[in-house]
Amino acid sequence: MGTPLQGPTCQAPQHLGRTSSREASTHAEEAAARRRRRKPSTAMSSLKFCGECNNMLYPREDKETHTLLYACNSCDHQEPATDTCVYKRVLRKPAGEPKDILKDAATDPTLPRTRSIKCYNCGHPEAAFFQAPTKGERGLTLYFICCNPSCGHRWRD
Repeated sequence: MGTPLQGPTCQAPQHLGRTSSREASTHAEEAAARRRRRKPSTAMSSLKFCGECNNMLYPREDKETHTLLYACNSCDHQEPATDTCVYKRVLRKPAGEPKDILKDAATDPTLPRTRSIKCYNCGHPEAAFFQAPTKGERGLTLYFICCNPSCGHRWRD
């Protein structure tokens, strides 16, 4: 590709790489002692980390005991899960018309479509439809979405 750079900018500092085997073993012993002092994480958090190598722990099932474990993919460290909740999704919207579903529903190829109802807004002859529960009602409500990309009008039956 090119010639390697030469000169003082490519040389390692003089103090690097000059550790004795005694210093290296001391550093390794200190790191091992720090790992032994760490306790498994007991507080519920969204991410758990390995007490041995500080990599992320992933949920796994112990096939023999059918229990939930957190295991490290980098080393053999495993710890039993103190909480059986692996994932929690909090919804912060009131119940009612499913607006988040309606936004992209007109482009969803899996939704049924009808040509028997025209859009009240633009007169387009095709609408996608689906049923969903509505707040305060026991049954399902039939929702229509105009398939005209420039319109996207929504209405219910």
